[in-house]
Amino acid sequence: MSDHNLFDVIELIYDYQLLCSKRDALGIELSDDERGRVMGLGRLLEDHASNGPARRSWARVELHGPVQFTTVGGFGVADLSDIGGGGLAVTTRKPLPFGTRTVIRFVDYSAGREFIFPCRVVWSQQSAALQMGLAFDGVPLRT
Repeated sequence: MSDHNLFDVIELIYDYQLLCSKRDALGIELSDDERGRVMGLGRLLEDHASNGPARRSWARVELHGPVQFTTVGGFGVADLSDIGGGGLAVTTRKPLPFGTRTVIRFVDYSAGREFIFPCRVVWSQQSAALQMGLAFDGVPLRT
């Protein structure tokens, strides 16, 4: 899938996470338009099919692209494996331990924008695959 499609999906997830964070984490009442957008994006991003693990309530899209994340000593790099409304999975040389809070950064150089998502590690595979799963956990930022 092209970078254009990757950032189209990230833009939708950003909008959804921002509105949910505004409502849930910040306690700000959403306008009628914002409530309608949350509802529509939620329906688009929810997984009503049985194509994913039972514990996952969000549809996942297999997309690949570079991802940066914060670590205790600086920054790590990863390759996006898949992403959905509630989180993402990445492959990296140094997965973070379960429960670690981190910040994920996607950079769209062609459009001159970046997306920042606070996350927490919900699973970490330290074996041959070297992957980790991250749940969105906080107010995202787009610059």
